[in-house]
Amino acid sequence: MFSAATARMLSIQASIARGAPDEATVAVTRLFLGTQLQCAKCHDHPYDVWTQKDFYGMAGFFVRLVVQDVSKGNNREFTIGEKGSGEVLFSGDAKDARPGRKGEPIKPRFLGSAELDEPPTPKDFKEPTPKDGQKMAKPAFSRKTKLAEWVVSPENPYFAKAAVNRVWAQFMGRGIVHPIDDFNKENEPSHPALLKALTEGFVANKYDLKWLIREIVNSEGRKSHHLSDGANFLYLTGNEYKDIFPVWDWQTWAAVIIVSLAAAHGAARIAVRS
Repeated sequence: MFSAATARMLSIQASIARGAPDEATVAVTRLFLGTQLQCAKCHDHPYDVWTQKDFYGMAGFFVRLVVQDVSKGNNREFTIGEKGSGEVLFSGDAKDARPGRKGEPIKPRFLGSAELDEPPTPKDFKEPTPKDGQKMAKPAFSRKTKLAEWVVSPENPYFAKAAVNRVWAQFMGRGIVHPIDDFNKENEPSHPALLKALTEGFVANKYDLKWLIREIVNSEGRKSHHLSDGANFLYLTGNEYKDIFPVWDWQTWAAVIIVSLAAAHGAARIAVRS
């Protein structure tokens, strides 16, 4: 039986396998960056700063990814390979779409930041075709690697605070920003100074989860054993406890953090064994 976290990772993998970089964009930005971009897929976001070009700029990091079956014998294993060419095409607002209308290529862009600086693809470039069961060779320039490096870099303003918020919610029953995966200008943190201090400390301690958990569980708020609504969680009923502390939540944030850190060190793959 797969955990919910594994199911979420496989959902991203399935999006890539279907050739759906837009679905992968929505999933990855929500899980890793605490940001929901789905409203910017068909039109500029009506309530936030994100535009369609922000959405498709992020999708550019996923358009070259493919899922490979590299199973051997009874061991089922899938890896995420990367091609050396391929672009996301942007055709404008969905309401203006016309049959047969081709879009323009969009360069990959880090969310809320600069375009990816990458060398042009050689005109005579041909995609290598791996043999059955063999992994694709790493491209000369990897967008996937650049995205993974950016996600966990101090310059990325989203990952660290999203991770801090998830861990805080696990121990305290509610995120400093709630819902935990919806950071936006209309959804202000309940305690902005606290979120800022924990985020800065998390980055300074090189994303050390032990440090973060120690800071939270040793806090006066945690020691009081009270939730934000004043209910003592020691006396919650089973259903109330499940509502506040979903049984899958620890798996979700742990998987998000572990996979992201692994990706940054060149170990980005999803493997399933039966």
